Amino acid sequence: MSKIVLLVDSEGAKHAQVVHLLAKALSVSLQTVQTAISDGSPVVERELFDRNAPNFPLALDGLLQTLDDLGAHWRVFELPASQTYQRGQSYFQLSVDSLRAIVRSHDEGLAHQRLMGELEDEA
Repeated sequence: MSKIVLLVDSEGAKHAQVVHLLAKALSVSLQTVQTAISDGSPVVERELFDRNAPNFPLALDGLLQTLDDLGAHWRVFELPASQTYQRGQSYFQLSVDSLRAIVRSHDEGLAHQRLMGELEDEA
């Protein structure tokens, strides 16, 4: 599995709203968010698909849309699960459309697996 890294390069004009949004959405302190942004560290670094948090991909999509609406500048990268983000390294940057395609493909694969399991149970 791969993981997703979210960097916020600039909070834009609505700095306080962006920091509050991220802190609330990620269940972390305001200071944690502010430090990550000012240090150029990831605000999020976690697996995109996690059985313990199945709604994370949808929540991330909503978060990114809200960040756009607030004028924040951000980037999302995909890393191998075994790798930790390090500033200055080169990583695969995802667009929102690419991220949505990954999530859609994953959901379709799960639906197919469920269907195949149901068909096997009927046989």
